[in-house]
Amino acid sequence: MVVVGNKCDKEKERMIEPSEPLALIAGQQTSDYTEKSAQKDINIDEIFLRLFRLGMLPTEMSPALHRKVTPSYIGSSVTHSG
Repeated sequence: MVVVGNKCDKEKERMIEPSEPLALIAGQQTSDYTEKSAQKDINIDEIFLRLFRLGMLPTEMSPALHRKVTPSYIGSSVTHSG
């Protein structure tokens, strides 16, 4: 389990200190904590990497390592049978 603090880019509006979730997961080897901001794209990939490490999955599966495919690319690669 990864506990994720949201909106880390809004430090002045912080509701809890990082020590609180860290205390919650203390001693749990299969838990981790990170903070992220989706708006500023901070630590998004880190969440997945931590999940992969905790689940002992290959980090090559991380979304950051895969290219983005646009709908137009998908449409151009489809062959139509007549």
